Parts: sequence; structure tokens; C-alpha cells
Amino acid sequence: MSPLVLLTLLPLVLAQQRQDLCTAQLEEIVAASSAGEPWALAVLDSWGRWPSGQFSGNQFDLGAYDQCRRQSIFSDSVGRIEGRYCLVVVPRNSSENFVDVRGIGGVAVGMCFPKVCSEEQLSEPLLAIVNSSFNIAADYVGIKCEQEPDRPGAARTTAITVFAMIATLVIFSTVYDFVTRYFAQKREVLWTTFSLRRNWLQLTRVRPSTGSSESIECIHGIRVLAISWIMLWHSYSLTFLAPLINPYTLSDWRSSFHSAMITIGPISVDTFFMLSGLLTCWSLLKELDRNSKLNVPLLYLHRYLRLTPVFAALILFTVGFYQRIGDGPLWPVQQQFTTGNCEQYWWSALLYVQNYVNPNQLCIGHSWYLSVDMQLFLLSPLIIYPLWRWGPRVLIAVAVLILASMGCLLSVFLVNDLRASVAEASLLRDRLAYLPTHTRMGAWFVGLILGYVLHRIKRKPIQIPTIYATLGWLTSLAIMIACLVGAYGTNHPNSHQNGFLVDALYETGRHVLWACSVAWIIFACTTGYGGPINTLLSATYWQPFGKLSYCLYLLHLPMQVLLTGTQRTVRHFSDLEAIHAFGGDASLTVLASVGWTLLFEVPFANLDGSLRKVVRKKPASRTNEEFTSEERG
Repeated sequence: MSPLVLLTLLPLVLAQQRQDLCTAQLEEIVAASSAGEPWALAVLDSWGRWPSGQFSGNQFDLGAYDQCRRQSIFSDSVGRIEGRYCLVVVPRNSSENFVDVRGIGGVAVGMCFPKVCSEEQLSEPLLAIVNSSFNIAADYVGIKCEQEPDRPGAARTTAITVFAMIATLVIFSTVYDFVTRYFAQKREVLWTTFSLRRNWLQLTRVRPSTGSSESIECIHGIRVLAISWIMLWHSYSLTFLAPLINPYTLSDWRSSFHSAMITIGPISVDTFFMLSGLLTCWSLLKELDRNSKLNVPLLYLHRYLRLTPVFAALILFTVGFYQRIGDGPLWPVQQQFTTGNCEQYWWSALLYVQNYVNPNQLCIGHSWYLSVDMQLFLLSPLIIYPLWRWGPRVLIAVAVLILASMGCLLSVFLVNDLRASVAEASLLRDRLAYLPTHTRMGAWFVGLILGYVLHRIKRKPIQIPTIYATLGWLTSLAIMIACLVGAYGTNHPNSHQNGFLVDALYETGRHVLWACSVAWIIFACTTGYGGPINTLLSATYWQPFGKLSYCLYLLHLPMQVLLTGTQRTVRHFSDLEAIHAFGGDASLTVLASVGWTLLFEVPFANLDGSLRKVVRKKPASRTNEEFTSEERG
């Protein structure tokens, strides 16, 4: 059905129900288009048509979003007519040789109506016309029209105020830094906390590789590779969710073995859990060696100040501005991935409990990791102090905790008949298996064990026979290949033929086994058995990007959602185009992360360092997870 025919019928049906401004403006558009007036023809031209490529699975024609919204004409009879974009889902059924690949219940077509027409006014007439025209008996027509941006509220006012204060601090601190340096005057270090110059030097400072036992240099490369893998997986995931002209090819793609390199991407989260456990144990054991005790409240405060300012700034930006920085046919739905729950659950996010309190309504969905990480850190003194006090015997309890976590995950999968395929992700699986700390802590405890081992041997270099070192590398490689093969098997289009036990065993084992594999790489590199792998991972060029990893993790998904949600046309999927899109996502995310790091992460890390100096009356120790708190050079 052409736009003109539909627009001609629509006011007739509306007139049978009511005579209002919406009906009058629709009639005006029909009359003006019949008279050949350009503005009315532009309205009709902005409509999508019946989608082509339906035998390839396409269910979308988004029309011309911007052209629709640009239309604004004043009529003496009906007032100002302004275009309003709506995405309308026309129901289809299987008897029409239609397969609902995207799960939307029909075909989605972009349409342009007068702004005065509401969704409620349009839905019933559209339903009557669709049922009559296509000889179907649908009971609904899905219609989602663009909404006027919300008026500034308390959240936006707070965001403007806070960011204005930060900007003022940055300007003052930067000017003070440059002026005192130019005139060679003594500077108060605290006053340069927000200086862009100072913070840029801290971000880009590279420490020469020394091979010292006091640092774990290979983690810089591992961090960057892990976050890149997560970003690549999320980029592909959003491509899968976006309107595609060829979604049937996704089945062929999942059948290819190279797809496992993408679908295994979430396993990189276990790399970060392992690194977190390693660095937590490493730093707390060094603290115990110095002082024979832990200042637990100060540890908790440091951790909270280390994570929260950057995260809180993102939440504030999300609730205050994110909705207004994008638009497009898909934006009303896409932006909900990031902003949907933050106005209600910002508090549980900042208390790091949302993986239990509101697991199905996460504020900034991927931030669940921070909740798990914080909860494990809060528990760490209860494990690490006994480990320092009584030694290897405590590792038995740690091993029991790892097995208990694996047992919980196995039982959850078997009891609820869950699948490991990323294509069968569900709120139930997320809530019971993916998000809880008790099912994800195995990898963290693997890192804790590694941290203890490295701490014990740092003053006593060990000699590993070549045969054992080779066996360790081969075992690590075999585990990684097994995880890759498992990802292929559980994500293959025919994976439903696997028994539930197969999926449960794979999901149970992969988290801990992958962490063990990466742990061996770190152990071998730190003890001198890394060879060229250590040379690569310990290269100094990883260090600046490693310092960006936290902001990269937080910002990459909002950036990808923004780029996906503002697309105007249906995409074509191929690996080449997906990699090309990822390159753009990653580049913009790096730029945004540099800014976020300079404005929030480094300044508050400096303040945290100053606070600890005051409390301890001596310079704070530096670990691999922190920015330095003093400027050099």
C-alpha cells in the first residue's frame, strides 16, 4: 500500500470516530500532495515502503527520518503542520510465508504523521486499514512515535551543576599549573589536582620495563587485549540487534568456526576478575608485610573512591544528558539499554548491590561487573589476612570456595534447563547465573591464589625445568582452545541438540579454566618463562591504554548504543562491515575515555592518594591498579 493511499484512507477512518485537528491536518497533507506541493510530497517521500529482502529475513524499512522531521508548514485552515516520525509494525502471520526472525511480530515501516497526532489516535485507524488491506485479523498495530524531549528536571539540573563545577576546577587548576610553572613559583600540589597538564602527563607517562619483582608488567598488555575483546563482542552484539537486511546470514555465520572468536568474547570478563583477585591479594599482602595489620575502613574508602567518581559521573551524564544527545528511528528503544533504569536504581549502582537488588533492571547494564568486584573486595580481608597469617593451609578453603561457586553454577543450569548459547540469553539466566557474585567468584579466587604465589616467590626466584614450563604453556594453550571449541559448539545453530548437561558443564568449567590459563601466562611471564609472549605483553606502549581500561569498560557500550541507536538505515551484516564498525566504535570510545580519565579518574585518584598520605603520614604505595599520586618531570 502506497503512502498516499494510506494517508487518504486514514482521515476517512478517523473522521468516523472523531473530527479533530489530527484528522484535519492529515486531510490537508492529502490535498496538498494531490496538488503537487513540495512539502506534502516530501512528507510522502519520507515514508518507508514494504521492505525488500524479506526472503533474506529483512523486516524493516525505516524511511527518511530527518526528512520527515524537517517538514514544517503553516496552513491558514489547520495551523502549523510539523512532521513527526513513527515506526509502525504491521502484523504478519506464518500463513503468508513470513518468518518473524527479529521477534517483532511483523514488518516495521517508518511513517510520517502530523505532530499533533498521538499514538492513541493513530493506532485504531491504522489497525482497521491494515486488516482490511491485507485481509488479516490482527488485534493490534505496534506504533512508536518520537517523543518530545523531557523538560529539564532535577536530574538534569544536578548534572549541569556538577559538571559546571568540575569544569571550573579543571580550568582553575590548569591555569594555576601553567602560571606557576611559567613563573617558576612554588606550587601547591593539591591545587593542581584537576590540571589537564598534570593529569595528561600521568596518563601518558611510561615506566621503563625493569623486570622488577615488585611489579607485574605483563598485565598492561593483558588488560588492553581483554577490554578490546569485550568491546568487539559488544559491537557485534549490537549489530545483531540492529535492523539487518540479511539476518538469515547470522545462522550461517554462527555455523562458521571463526564466529567462536566473537561469541567467546564475554569470557574476557573472567580475565578481569582474575586480575582483580591477583592485584587485591598482591597489594594487601604487601601492606601486611609493612604494617602487620590492615586498616580495613581505609581500604574500603580507597576502593570506593577509586571506582565511584568515574562511575557516578557516567550515571549523572546518563540521566541528565544521554537521552538528548541522540535521535533516530531506533533511538527511543536503544537508549533504554543505557538510561532506562538509572533514574530509579542509581542508588543500588553506587552501592554496588544491583546484581542482587535489581538484576533485571540494571543501571548501565554492563556495570554489574563493578558490583561483583566490589563485593569480593569487601570480603578480601577476611581471606587474605588468614592467608598471610597461616599460609598455604588457607588455600584449601579458597579451593573449596571455587568448587562451591562452580557447584552453584552447575546446579542453576541443570535445575532451570538453561542454555549456554549467547543467542538464548535471558533475564532468568542473567539473574541466576551470569550476574550473582556466588556464581562468578571462581575466577577472582584463581587470581587471589596467583597473587599469593607471586608474593611468596618474589624474594626467592624459582627454577622450573624446561619440560614443566613447556607443559604449562601447552596446557594453557589447550585450555584456551577447548574454551574456543566449546563456544563454537554451544553457539552453533544446532546447539539445541546438545544435552542440557553439556551446556551446564561447559558454562561451569569455562570461567575457572580460562582464569587458570591466563594465570599461567602471568606466572610464566613474571618468573622469566614468558619468552616472546612476555616481551609482547610487557611492552611499554600498552601502559597508557592500560590506564584507560576502566573508562574504556564503562564508556564503550554507551558509545556503541549511541552509534547504533542513531542509525537511519537498515544495515547489511558481514564480518568485514562489523570490523569496520568496531573500528569506529573503538576510536570514538578511546577519545571519550581520554577525556573522562583526565576529568574524573586521575583527579580523584590524586585526591585519594593525598587522603591516604594524610592518614598514614607517609607516601602511599603504588600498585599496578593505581595512577601515581605525584607528578614527576
